[in-house]
Amino acid sequence: FLMCVLLIPFTDSQLYIDVEPVDILPGLTPELVIICSLSINHFEDLDVIKSLTLSRYDDATQTFGVLLVLDTATLGVQRLVELDDVQVSSGSLFVAITVRNPEEKDAQVYRCNANGINSEAKNHSITETKTVQDKRSLTDYTKEIERLKTKGPYEIDIDAAEENQNASAKVNDVDLESGLTFKLMPEVVKEHILPMSIHCSFTVSYNDTNTNLKIRLLYIRHESNGIVATISEDQDAKDYQEPLKLVSGNLNGGNLSEPSLQVTWTKPSFSLSGNYFCGAHTVNNRGDERRYNARLTVTVEETKLEDLVSIVSDLRQQVNEFQEEQETNKGREINSALSIERVIDNLTSVETYWKKRFDEDILPMKNEIRKIIADQEMMDIAPYLCHDVESTEDRVVVTLPSGLKVMCDTKTEGGGWIIIQRRINGNVDFYRNWQAYRDGFGDFNIGEFYLGNEIIFKLTTKRKYKLRIDLKYGNTTYFAQYSDFKLLGENNKFKLKIGNYSGNAGDSLKRHHNKYFTTFDKNNDRTGWHCAKTRHGAWWYDGCSDSNLNGNWGRAEPDGLYWDTIVYWTSVSFSEMKIRVSE
Repeated sequence: FLMCVLLIPFTDSQLYIDVEPVDILPGLTPELVIICSLSINHFEDLDVIKSLTLSRYDDATQTFGVLLVLDTATLGVQRLVELDDVQVSSGSLFVAITVRNPEEKDAQVYRCNANGINSEAKNHSITETKTVQDKRSLTDYTKEIERLKTKGPYEIDIDAAEENQNASAKVNDVDLESGLTFKLMPEVVKEHILPMSIHCSFTVSYNDTNTNLKIRLLYIRHESNGIVATISEDQDAKDYQEPLKLVSGNLNGGNLSEPSLQVTWTKPSFSLSGNYFCGAHTVNNRGDERRYNARLTVTVEETKLEDLVSIVSDLRQQVNEFQEEQETNKGREINSALSIERVIDNLTSVETYWKKRFDEDILPMKNEIRKIIADQEMMDIAPYLCHDVESTEDRVVVTLPSGLKVMCDTKTEGGGWIIIQRRINGNVDFYRNWQAYRDGFGDFNIGEFYLGNEIIFKLTTKRKYKLRIDLKYGNTTYFAQYSDFKLLGENNKFKLKIGNYSGNAGDSLKRHHNKYFTTFDKNNDRTGWHCAKTRHGAWWYDGCSDSNLNGNWGRAEPDGLYWDTIVYWTSVSFSEMKIRVSE
């Protein structure tokens, strides 16, 4: 349905990306749809549009990876990344993916690019982004577990059903064994036209007949929507979802040839697509219990004009055949599923359905898309690393796609540095507790801050970084650079890992390699000394330190901002620690 929304040409919009839903619950959200679309085939900034690309941000590389490329000339779609359980759709002005059962990794920033040539005959690109958020909570999953537990008089073995994922609709083809047959009627299902039924039946083999095998429970479950219907010894066939569904079944055979459970939807929709599982719990006269499982894949297809023509033609033919039979058998009644009234009702319902969708969904979505575009025009597209930042300023504050605000050094050694610690004037107190250093503190506007050990840990875990420390003492500048830099997580007390040294400042950090971080309220110094208090700071102390860049500003004592190979009994006047992704 989203696709219909996005293909409507709004004259005041050009390029946009839409996602549905914007918040996902991994394991509970059945599907995620991302659509990159153009409402017109040319831009003010692009004379020729050559391609449309859909990309996803990758935390590991901290860059956007292209998923799909649509060639607007040939309408060919190139998949650059092989994605599991993903459906790709495209047209002349859009490209889209539908992710079945989205996971945590799918909660990312998605980017849509229109690529082409501008009026100056140069390559140019227009970009829009949208974020999908992971909104999981313990409450959501607890409610789902409790809901499943209440769906029948017996505990339903969900895991056992998944173990038979590779089984066909008919589990047992050997006549000597009992088993389930799971089938779809009709084999091809069209949305909102004719009814759809799934029928699960249990065949009792000759051998099991001698043991008085009884079925205690039959159930049908959808992979995303949960339990659909059940029937048990002490409960008739029961449905658990929407009302447009008929459920029938019998455990004891009766007029039916075998125990079965059937569910019929009178007007099937796309949401009914997916994997269905049928399960049977049995017991024999010896008390031996056994469970059987089968899987059935259902795809509800979009109804097209040619489908309606074909269906009406078939029904008319069947009605004509019936009328011919009626001439010789006046007492025979037409099957309700073949009645002309039913055809007219179904066709009318399709027309009503799409009119309602337009009034309730498409028109409001138009206003929402306009708002999104307006919001996008009010802000710059976020850079993905400090390496992507171009500025005439030496230091610039930016917000990354993850929402993290950082200060970038755009000039030193070509720029691209994320500054993690900065001290220039002593206006921010650095004598703080463990939580403050974990979460970060300070003020970008003042120019003094500590980014936060947890943030530094997450950054250096995903990519390989180098560390540079710039210092000033008197009128002389110094630097120390380390080929590798990494912080371990809080469980490892933010242990410091550094590589080979280079620079002119001297290596006053080597002593602190493989040491834990210490604050005045959390002493992790392996020697037992409480250096955070005696050095009035927070650092990777080791029976105190060769460096103390979070120490007491301006002090002429061994608790100041010192770098032992430069100065010890006084403080440096400038300190800046920064990291950059290694080449």
